[in-house]
Amino acid sequence: MKLPTSIKVIEKRLGRERAAGLVYPDSIDTIHIDPSLSSHDRLEILLHESFHLLLPDCPEMKVRAYSRRFQKLLWKDGWRRIQH
Repeated sequence: MKLPTSIKVIEKRLGRERAAGLVYPDSIDTIHIDPSLSSHDRLEILLHESFHLLLPDCPEMKVRAYSRRFQKLLWKDGWRRIQH
């Protein structure tokens, strides 16, 4: 499978899908993320969905573990979203 050269992030209300973020099966470069997420949650969801794009065969449990671990590392290091 071809890896994306860049990843697009589209903000979209995902209440109907009951999800905070989504990568559609036919998409190789786009993440849909709910704009109502806190900065803390947004970081974890961006990591989570990025792992789905980059490691499509990785089991969901490992994707969750990896995204939480990286989110904690980045948050502890001071990474924050700047609102504009």
